[in-house]
Amino acid sequence: MKIHIVMRDRSIYFQRVCPPMNLAHKFAVLTGGLLLSTGGTHAAATRISYMDAFATARGNAFTATADNPSAVFYNGAGLTQLAGSQIHGSIYTMSLGYEADTTFGSDAIDGASQAVPSLFLSHRLKDSPLALGFGVYCPFALGANWGKDAAFTAAFPSPFAAVPYEAKLEYIKYHAVVAWQLTKTLSVAGGLSFDKSHTNLKANALDFEGDDQMVGYTVSLH
Repeated sequence: MKIHIVMRDRSIYFQRVCPPMNLAHKFAVLTGGLLLSTGGTHAAATRISYMDAFATARGNAFTATADNPSAVFYNGAGLTQLAGSQIHGSIYTMSLGYEADTTFGSDAIDGASQAVPSLFLSHRLKDSPLALGFGVYCPFALGANWGKDAAFTAAFPSPFAAVPYEAKLEYIKYHAVVAWQLTKTLSVAGGLSFDKSHTNLKANALDFEGDDQMVGYTVSLH
């Protein structure tokens, strides 16, 4: 069983989610992070970077192009290429199919489909070098459910009862961008974002939930 963790991507998930935790809670959070890491790509755990079908087909080599409203995500400065008002939306459906062979036995993850939506708006001001953009999307998401009877967990009072069998992350970002065309070939952009997340870890001995919010910013050049 291979476990992949990107700690930088996960640092926000469990910030300020609860009062000081006892040992069982800390163990559950750590193990839950490992479970979540099996629910996404090997390179970036549960990071979701599929915001545009064309960009995805190019392996997300879209930063230098950024010629539709999803530029809010890829490169906000690209918004100055767009005329008038435009809207861009997508829904990706993902199904995970992981299996694990451990010293405790064999398990398989629940392969139910999970939808990841995104919506982007753009508007180029008339007779102005300015363009505006707004996006609502999920840069991180998905969950992993191995079932409460998974071999690596156990019923209370076994110490393995604190090992989560399910980990779920719901994460949404609201992102506003202003782009300014300086010359015919050069644009700059700045943006503000508000991120909101909710995580849920389930084990036979506990049910852990946490929420967090943060404000961020972006700067880009095109």
